[in-house]
Parts: sequence; structure tokens; C-alpha cells
Amino acid sequence: MSICKILFTEFLSYIIILQVENYAEKTKKAAHKGGEEGCKIMNETPLNLNNLIIPKSVDKAIENATDKPTKNMGTTFGDLWYLVFGGITHTADKRRIKYQIALEEFEKECRQKIEAIPEEKRIEPDVQTAASALEASKYCVENKVLREMFANLIASSMNNDTIELTHPSFPEILKQMSPLDAQILTKFNIAKQYAICEYREKNESGGYRTLSTNVFIDKYTINNKTNIEKRAVSITSLVRCGMLTVDYTHWLFDSSEYDFFYSNQLYNDYIETLPSKDSLLVQKGLVSITPLGEHLLSVC
Repeated sequence: MSICKILFTEFLSYIIILQVENYAEKTKKAAHKGGEEGCKIMNETPLNLNNLIIPKSVDKAIENATDKPTKNMGTTFGDLWYLVFGGITHTADKRRIKYQIALEEFEKECRQKIEAIPEEKRIEPDVQTAASALEASKYCVENKVLREMFANLIASSMNNDTIELTHPSFPEILKQMSPLDAQILTKFNIAKQYAICEYREKNESGGYRTLSTNVFIDKYTINNKTNIEKRAVSITSLVRCGMLTVDYTHWLFDSSEYDFFYSNQLYNDYIETLPSKDSLLVQKGLVSITPLGEHLLSVC
């Protein structure tokens, strides 16, 4: 049985399970209501396994797979594509057109990257990674950076040289990333470690409270407090996803790498608003890419 047929079978099983669970939930609700109201709920929602509601995109994909044998990886990718994106609709015309343009560009990028793989190294796509990547990319295709990362991941799952580097968690990680997250992560293609800091309010007794953590600044954000705060959120999110680690017990040898942390809008605002008896402590640190993060960058 081809990979596509296996995938369609699993997908249909998933649909059946969802509808049976939905029926069970309504049955439970009817039992709780009781009386005429409960009977009304049951009459409105009969379970008929011979008349399951199957999305047109799935029905069409099954037709593609059963009408003719799967001849090559392009057909497999095409069927996966239709399965995931065939049923997407948008009520607003302008939004739909914009999305469709981005979707067509995404498909073009995927096919170009797949075709660029030498034929002798091209393999059947890893269904766990490729199908998950297509599903997760639905709501990211309008952003060029994330769209390209998804296309690279899909192509990597079909390349014998990179298949071992792809990980099933990558589609979900990319799905949870913002464009700014992706932009920051790609900086680690240049260096594996960067300067980071934490602003702390230190009192007379030597105690402190953290004002801001995971502050990550460069020359483009030095005078924009909002951007500094957004980048801190991105660093925190990338740490949560296992892409980065932060350490405030070690720092870079070159102290000039921390100059930005003493001359930016956020630092100046803290200096101006701190009580006179307190001081602002800049705790130096390091933000580093993890092995998982390195693997994701290598295939995305």
C-alpha cells in the first residue's frame, strides 16, 4: 500500500473517531438534560456511520490516490498538498485572494526545493514530518520567512542527506514561532552565542527584584523600548521551545558586547524611575543555541 493510501486511511479513521466522540458527547448531554429536551437533542443528532461527513478535500485526495497508482514523489506530495489545503475557504474576497497568492507561492517554493534535490538522493517524504509540516504551515504561509522555513523542512524530509536531521517536533515548533522569533533564531547561523542581560533593581540591603529578563539588544532596537520588550518575549518563547538556552552565570569575554545594555531607552527609563536609594544592576549573561536548534536551522 502506498504512503498516500496509508495516510488517507489514518486520516479517515481520525474523522470517524471525531464524529463518534461528538455523538457520545451529545448523548451525555441528552442524558443529563433528560425528558423531552434530551429526546430532542438525540433526534437532532442521530449517529449514522453510513453517512459520515467527509471533507471534500479528503474525498478528492482519496480519488487521486485510488484512480491511479502513485508513480513518483511529486504525486505523493501533490496528494498530501490537496489533503491539507484543498478545503480551506475564506469568506472575505480580498483576504482569500491574498492567502491564495501566498499559498501558490508556497507550493511553488516547495516544488522548486524538492526538484533541486539530486534524483539519486530524492526519497519518499517522511509522512510524519512532511504531512505535519503542511498542516502546521496553514496559518504561516503569508509570512515569507516562516513559509521558506516550512518549505525547506519539507524538502529536507525528502532528501537522503538530511532526513536524519529532521525531527517530528519541528513542524509544531515552527507553527508556534512568530516572524520575529524566526528572525532572531536565524541570527544563530552566524554565531552560536550572543550577549544577553537581565535588569535588576538592587536595594540598600543587597537584595534585588528583576525588572526585565532576557533582554536582547542590537543597534536596530537600541532606541525602541517596545521592540526591546518584544525581542525579550521572543527569546523566552525560543527557550520554551528548546531552541535556545539562557545563562546568567557566564558571559562573553569581550565586555564591549554588553555596551548596548547601558545605553538604550529601556535602561534610561529604569534609571529615571528608580527610587533614589536603589540602583540598577545589569546582570550579564549568554544566550546560546541548543543542539535541537542547530538541527532545525540546518534543515530549515
